[in-house]
Amino acid sequence: MPISSDLVDNFRINVGRFWDGETAREQPVSVFVEPDGLRIEGDDETIVRWPTGGLRLVGRYEAGRWFCVRSGTGAARLHLPPRMHDRLLRECGPLQQGREPVSVKLSLLLLAMFGMLLIGYAGLLLPKVSEGLAALVSSENINEFGRQNFENYVARRGRSRGGIQFCVAPAGLKALSKLTRSVAGVMPELSPNVVVVLRSRLNASSFGGGYAVIYSELIDYARNDAELTGIIAHEMGHGVGRHGLRGMLEAVALLNAAGILSSTGAPSIGYALTSTGPKISFHSQEREREADRSAIAWLQAMSVDPTAVGDLMLRFAADEGETDFLDDHPTYAERSAMFHAAAMKGYPLLTPDEWRALKSICRTTTKTAPVSPPEPS
Repeated sequence: MPISSDLVDNFRINVGRFWDGETAREQPVSVFVEPDGLRIEGDDETIVRWPTGGLRLVGRYEAGRWFCVRSGTGAARLHLPPRMHDRLLRECGPLQQGREPVSVKLSLLLLAMFGMLLIGYAGLLLPKVSEGLAALVSSENINEFGRQNFENYVARRGRSRGGIQFCVAPAGLKALSKLTRSVAGVMPELSPNVVVVLRSRLNASSFGGGYAVIYSELIDYARNDAELTGIIAHEMGHGVGRHGLRGMLEAVALLNAAGILSSTGAPSIGYALTSTGPKISFHSQEREREADRSAIAWLQAMSVDPTAVGDLMLRFAADEGETDFLDDHPTYAERSAMFHAAAMKGYPLLTPDEWRALKSICRTTTKTAPVSPPEPS
């Protein structure tokens, strides 16, 4: 049976952004135009139904631009793409005009003023507040925060094309365990829980607490165990510094500020802030430096020469290009200089056979994350 054009148009294509009026969270939704109004769905379940007669246009409609509607006097808002405007007119009739909270000039003035305050708030006050709040959280809860983030990452990657593959060759796992236990011996608070994921990406990621992932391409790229130990120590520096939790607290604070504006006298400003962000990186240049300083101190405590990581940074710069000064990481040149300035006589942590085993850790893979690294023999 042929599929009607309306059904095709409704098949997860009419995508909008929905605010429930009670929280600052922006939710992508699918919007279905039905005879009696709009059905708004998120994650395959109906969030709300809005009757046709209660729809109100918020603000001024501009052709070719996204527009906003609400239902009756409720605080919830629905932001829709321009192609939905004509369809609503055709199937629901003319949209009644809701109140215009502020003039265009006043909106721009308030937006500029709030933007300046927001930059100052985010850049000066928020990091201090988030640091103080994060310090109140116990190490056990910090580790639980990391575990949940890690499990969410595994679930997302598991649903992606090709799924997720963990590298689990036994001899390689044993060598990795030897490195992580060396770091654990000099690191306060947390126990490293590091896994290797089969992925062509020259990177490693911290999830908070002692949880981190190293991508297999970085294992291939590393030239010695000192470089890899430095990578592990750096990711653990993020965990000990509670950077993930601090970044999350800052993002929540800014989103709530945007949400307050969305539901009060300046919704257009709140929409602008929420629809474009605020995008807060869990790591900033200063937090990267903090993680590097921790890594240097721990490498020295393990009698591992930090200059190996400095050499690694120089190779990154040569092979990938230098980072931009606006990036959330300092330049490779700056980071390399930090590690080279801490030069000392170092010793390998792995034997040549153990290093070769670690380089071959992806010869065996599984879709299940290793529960814990095996004890080294």
